[in-house]
Amino acid sequence: MAFVPLAQRLDAGEVPSILAGPILRHVSDEEVNVFLACRAASTVTLTVFEGSGAGRAAVLSGARATVALGERLHVVVVTASGDPGTLTPGVSYTYDVDLGAGQTLGVAGVLQREATTQPLAYAGAGLPGFSLPPTALEQVRLVHASCRKPHGEGVDALTALHDIIEGATSGADPAGARPHQLFLTGDQIYADDVADQLLYVLRDAATALLSWPETLPGTTPSALEPGARAALTLDAGLTSAVPDPEHAKSHLMAFGEFAMMYLFAWSPTLWPEALPAPDPLVLGSPTDDSTLATEDVRLTAFRDTVELVRRALANVPVYMICDDHEVTDDWFMNRRWVGPRTAADPPCGVLEHPLGRRILQNGLLAFALFQAWGSTPERFAPQGPAGEPGRALLAAAGSWRGADDVDSRAIGARVGLPATLAAGSTELTRPAGALTWHYRVAPRDGQYEVLVLDGRTARTYPVRPDLAAPGLMSPAAITGQIVDAPDDDGRRLSLVVTQTPFIGLPFIEEKQAAKHGEGVWDSDVEAWSLNTDAFERLLGALADRRRRVVVLAGDVHYSFAARMTYWARRPYGRPEPPEPLAAALVQMNASSCKNQTTVRWPVDTIDPLEAQLDTDRLHQSGFGGMLWLEFAEDFRRAGWPTPRTTSLQFDQKVLGPLRRAPGWDRTPAVLDPEKLPAGTQFGSQPDWRYEVVFRPGTKGPDPARPHVNALPVGPRPRVAEIRRFQIDCQDQTRGAAGRDIVGRNNIGELRFEVDAQGDPVQVVQRTWWRARDDAQPVAATTFAVSLDPTTPAPPAPLP
Repeated sequence: MAFVPLAQRLDAGEVPSILAGPILRHVSDEEVNVFLACRAASTVTLTVFEGSGAGRAAVLSGARATVALGERLHVVVVTASGDPGTLTPGVSYTYDVDLGAGQTLGVAGVLQREATTQPLAYAGAGLPGFSLPPTALEQVRLVHASCRKPHGEGVDALTALHDIIEGATSGADPAGARPHQLFLTGDQIYADDVADQLLYVLRDAATALLSWPETLPGTTPSALEPGARAALTLDAGLTSAVPDPEHAKSHLMAFGEFAMMYLFAWSPTLWPEALPAPDPLVLGSPTDDSTLATEDVRLTAFRDTVELVRRALANVPVYMICDDHEVTDDWFMNRRWVGPRTAADPPCGVLEHPLGRRILQNGLLAFALFQAWGSTPERFAPQGPAGEPGRALLAAAGSWRGADDVDSRAIGARVGLPATLAAGSTELTRPAGALTWHYRVAPRDGQYEVLVLDGRTARTYPVRPDLAAPGLMSPAAITGQIVDAPDDDGRRLSLVVTQTPFIGLPFIEEKQAAKHGEGVWDSDVEAWSLNTDAFERLLGALADRRRRVVVLAGDVHYSFAARMTYWARRPYGRPEPPEPLAAALVQMNASSCKNQTTVRWPVDTIDPLEAQLDTDRLHQSGFGGMLWLEFAEDFRRAGWPTPRTTSLQFDQKVLGPLRRAPGWDRTPAVLDPEKLPAGTQFGSQPDWRYEVVFRPGTKGPDPARPHVNALPVGPRPRVAEIRRFQIDCQDQTRGAAGRDIVGRNNIGELRFEVDAQGDPVQVVQRTWWRARDDAQPVAATTFAVSLDPTTPAPPAPLP
């Protein structure tokens, strides 16, 4: 079967009206939002129902006109709203959209070519649906996930969300058992690492849907062909091609390419039945045949599972935040990246390079339209001052047609594209009136809040050296996003979404900290802990805000759990509290949906600097590592807000601050007191202390575990099926693989346990993954971590 261009399929009437969606976005007790990408302009009406079948009754409705991004691409986040309290927990709701003249989801040619009575529905509901988070914390069900690369290794783990919803809605309590919110914590698309075939298809789709060309500054047609873009990205200052040009050989650049990537990631509608064969591709530089063949197999597998993901995303409120890959790898990573262009290699200075700025602007525009609009619809509201930034962006996006004109400049301002970082400055300056990306989710009368942080565009950069690790949030950003965030009385728990784990595996972050010079690019030297000031400010702000905090993170392509117990008489960056505080800060990591990696070296050798790229090795070895390596060891720290001016005393001798006490002379001063020589005397007690414990998971039988319903006919197939089932169960239940660290594609399902007073005492993450690519995903690993801030007790005073 040959590849058929999208324009040909459109002209033949083979493409339905809805290109992607419906995706259920922000939901509250008075408002429901749904994202759609459509083939034609329309005013979309959203209606929310209580009940099902002939007995359902409309409870909310609303309409909004689509925004024309091109001749045949129109997008909208439509809102149905009413009075506060219109929707209540414990009730199953469904919804439908009408594109006009009765063109609802089930009508032929709207969602699919044929009519259907169950469009994207579960368990006979007739329509896609949802339920609000319960007010009782122990009844809340949340899911989080990150990092979904179409040609990544393994099967897409986001399909497990479909299994979770299907299992819940077929039970006795669908409203209580189904997931109530999904948090996608970054890298929903990969713009910088794209398969050549996929870029070919995306460009074909963009041409067919937009019908307008974009002039990319300083480019030629041949330099933009699939497989030929690595050199162009380096010249623009991007670093995704460092040190491996293969990663950037088909980097997205034009806005249409970014937009198409979202449509292809979320919907099967535009995917061709057959991908273009590698041979006919016009490649600017030859790509290895084996690479093309591998990408072809993985893309086909991804395409074949997108329908399940589409159905799931229509049936749970989805909240998103971007990380770097939505725009480009290493986005805003360090001072050289955001500063003036240099003579170094790579030169960076992306913000003052015309092509570099356009790529960033296109990526941010696509993020705003396809992700931020649905998460924060009030910032795009058709009326009122709160919606002014988003309205202005939608107006400019609807008028812009690829030129460097007033609409393009308006887009750059509204997405917050900053000027180049000036010498001596430590923070980027965003244009006035720009959209912000952080936000807060707090269900009415609920027991928890969710703070979704922006750790990518509000950073702080040391003045020198230019490759030093940044602070992922500046002091002003920490204040604005955490300290000054609205805080309702009665919230017992804060959930925090941060793209990068705030507690990383020590062995990996130690290797990152040791990287200097050009070695920072291939080791992603931008972990929280690598900038002491920003990290300690984050901890102080979180502990001061709430005594029980659960951090949801992704990014690193493996899942694990860690707990920090934090004690302070004065948290760093915060006022002294009335009495010393103790807080439990628990991190649950879930990553990647589709980007696992297998062993890249012989089993009897291992390069510690490469281990973070090999999730299979982490999966098999767990915290204990292998040979002489420990991937994760518990650790403790003590901190003071200023450098210690009093020298340490050891056996009556004065120790200089640099000889025996790393960190003693910094602001803040943070060190591990247990690693100092015995007999060390401290001139003052630390203002804060914390200890970090990495919590192993458990593996055991699970109700969702697949079982053999019907054996195939014939003795050999029968034996083979039984053997596959036995291996699957053994790998997922009795083996050590995946117990401490899940390095296979995965997603995390969260639940909470409370005490008699309703205080959360434990957070439980069931991590769904596959033992083999041909197995069903199951909740094979369970991480259960205490949320009791009083255990363990505060440590004894230092000598």
